[in-house]
Order: sequence, then C-alpha cells, then structure tokens
Amino acid sequence: SAQQDAVFELVSMGFNVALWYTKYASRLAGKEDITEDEAKDVHRSLKIAAGIFKHLKESHIPKLITPVEKGRDLEARLIDSYIVQCQAEAQEVTIARAIELKHNPGLIAALAYETANFYQKADQTLSSLDPTYAGKWRKYLNLKSCFYMAYAYCYHGQTLLASDKCGEAIRSLQESEKFFAKAEALCKEYGETKGPGTTAKPSGHLFFRKLGNLVKNTLEKCQRENGFM
Repeated sequence: SAQQDAVFELVSMGFNVALWYTKYASRLAGKEDITEDEAKDVHRSLKIAAGIFKHLKESHIPKLITPVEKGRDLEARLIDSYIVQCQAEAQEVTIARAIELKHNPGLIAALAYETANFYQKADQTLSSLDPTYAGKWRKYLNLKSCFYMAYAYCYHGQTLLASDKCGEAIRSLQESEKFFAKAEALCKEYGETKGPGTTAKPSGHLFFRKLGNLVKNTLEKCQRENGFM
C-alpha cells in the first residue's frame, strides 16, 4: 500500500517496530534452554509489541486519510489478532518455565487452557477475513490452540491421578491424545498451506515432541494404576 499521508508513515513504522519485537521474542523463546532473564525479556518484548499495536489501532489508524484496505496489515481485525497472539505467546513462556520448575500440575493445566483459549480467540478474530489473506495464519493459530488443549488435559489428568481418580484421569489423557493428534495433523496442513510469511515448523520443536511422549507415558501410568485398583 502507498499513501501520501504522514500518519500512514508513522503507523507503518510503528507496525514494523511492533513486528520486530514479536520476532525478537520468538527468537529468544525458540531456544532449547531459556533462562529466567531471557523469559522476562520475551515477556517484556511481547508486552511492548501488544502496546504498540493497541496504540496504533486506537490513536493513529482512525486518523488515516484513506481508510485501511480490508484484509491488510492495519485493519482492525488483524491488529486485534496480533494483540491476542502476543498475550498467548507471552503465556507460552510462563508455561515452559512452570514445567521446567516442576510447578503444580493444576496450575500448568489452567495456564495451558487459558493459552489455548487465547489462540482460539485470535483465530475467531480472523474468521471473517478472506482466506487468501488469513488462511495460513488461522491454521497456525488453530494448531497452537489444539496443542495447548492437549497440554491442559494432560496436566489435568496428572492432578486427577494424584487424587486417585484413575478413571477420570484416563478419560482426560484420552482427550489429550485426541488434541495432540489433531495438532499434528494441523502442523502438516499448515506446512502445505500457501500464504505470506515464512513457515514455522512447530512439530519439530522440542517442546512439541516432549508433549507426545508425556501424554503417552502419563496415560500408561494411569492405566497401570487403574489396573492395580
């Protein structure tokens, strides 16, 4: 897009700076062993990015001489989706740290469930857009939502198992398996979907691979405990 408008210049620069913060956070969060300081840096970067997106949407985009084109970067639906995705990605780091520090499974399940809902909300924000613009992005948001639902059910199952509710724990882990299988299938679909931007490879990430083994091992443990009873 090209416009003879100083506000458009300001908004374009602000948008690019916000995107830089999301990419910087993504690069840090993608490391295998993220330190506490790096986790804080990821949080800070995503908070700044969300703040810039919000400020542009509320203070500058409404002042543009030419209205924003539908489905383009500065449209309200896309900006809203970026803001929610920043929230979701900030929480992903909190979950990773909580797992690493062996926090209460109930807390991890609650965080994972909330994160899955953030991704779902970001996807719904884009649902009325032309798939040409948002199809690939929506696939990514969908797979992340399924992935964190699998985490939520897996850790909820561990909480139930600790309370000797083996039957309910098995049911929860079976749901986790379903969501993980769905996330794996969506990873494949996402990789094959054409669209702007580089294609991430979430299925190859250690955090993704760990979950598959965790679900399998926890379900087997629940079934063993249930067999003893």
